[in-house]
Amino acid sequence: MIMRRQANPIIMVAPYLPEYVAGSGSLAAAHKIESVVRILAKSGRRIIFINSAHISSDFASSSATRQTIGGVKVIQVTPFTLKWRPIGKALNILAASGLARRIARMQPSLVWIYNSYAFEGRMALLMSRRTGCRIVLEVEDLPRARRRGLLNLKPMLDSRYLRILGGCATLITCVNSSVQSRFQSVRTLLLPYIMSPFVKTDGRRPFGSTPYTLGYFGGLTREKGASLLLDLCRALPEHWKMVVTGRGDLAPALRLCAEKSSGKMQFFENVPDEKLFELLSRCDVVVNPHASIQAMGEGVFPFKVLEAVASGRLVISTELPPCSFDLSSNVITFDGTVPGVLQALENAPEFFDQNCEGLAATVGKVRSSLSEESIYETLKELEVLP
Repeated sequence: MIMRRQANPIIMVAPYLPEYVAGSGSLAAAHKIESVVRILAKSGRRIIFINSAHISSDFASSSATRQTIGGVKVIQVTPFTLKWRPIGKALNILAASGLARRIARMQPSLVWIYNSYAFEGRMALLMSRRTGCRIVLEVEDLPRARRRGLLNLKPMLDSRYLRILGGCATLITCVNSSVQSRFQSVRTLLLPYIMSPFVKTDGRRPFGSTPYTLGYFGGLTREKGASLLLDLCRALPEHWKMVVTGRGDLAPALRLCAEKSSGKMQFFENVPDEKLFELLSRCDVVVNPHASIQAMGEGVFPFKVLEAVASGRLVISTELPPCSFDLSSNVITFDGTVPGVLQALENAPEFFDQNCEGLAATVGKVRSSLSEESIYETLKELEVLP
């Protein structure tokens, strides 16, 4: 272990799966975690990053190593892992007190946790009780938005920590306005997206020439609606083509679909940020076919929607929860079906021409208020960061 004592570091606890790690972890989550690390590093404090992802599929002892996350040098602490991940994660929760005791000796000034997962929540509460450090809870998913694990026990445990943290956190950042409305007695900050420094702000104007390009950038899972892309590729009009990127269990099927599409679909898996935003900037429209968010208690917000908006792209999306931005000029809502997408594609060029001024205005607001520098300044004003 190389975790030498350094006064008042900032602790971040999050399940981080970088893009080069195989698996179905969310790239959007990884990108947002990297952005938060860069924001925290602007304070000049050392970052100790506790990675709760349980990446290893075999036994591995706990470790502390120097790593780079989002371009920032951090000390990454990795709890032990077991071959059977659910048991390993459960034992990590039970062993959190020992790890929290060691890190508390450094007198951290702040602990920032990604969601109210039980391990993250327990670490934050233990360190705060020992040192009085501030807690920031970043709510990206409400615990009961998805079923997880045996008898859905994990969401129930996570919900308990959400209730406790909701009463003692210094700040809670919220992924949408519906989530924000649940916290009345604590300071909140709406944070549906953090603009990547790789966003291309000088991309070409959409609908300049055919064939037009429809893009998908996100998780390749059924929950994200990516199964729709398989049928959509076969039904695309002649003057449209598709580009698809991401990772998830539908990747093999989409790769095969692209190979058989005669150039109608391009498929890229786990592309670096620079490549992702280069591909995005070439699109005329980005599609978000996410499964019903209303059925998930409006407990999430698709990161890729504001990613596309910040890139100046028109979005075709299933219904979205409120996020404080007026997206009426940026988003065409559809019903989650292939015919619905095809109708939206037919209307897209005219919709863009009629709403380009409003679209550009919203793009400017997203870029100015959700840039990493802007969020850092907001956190300083709220006296969360030094």
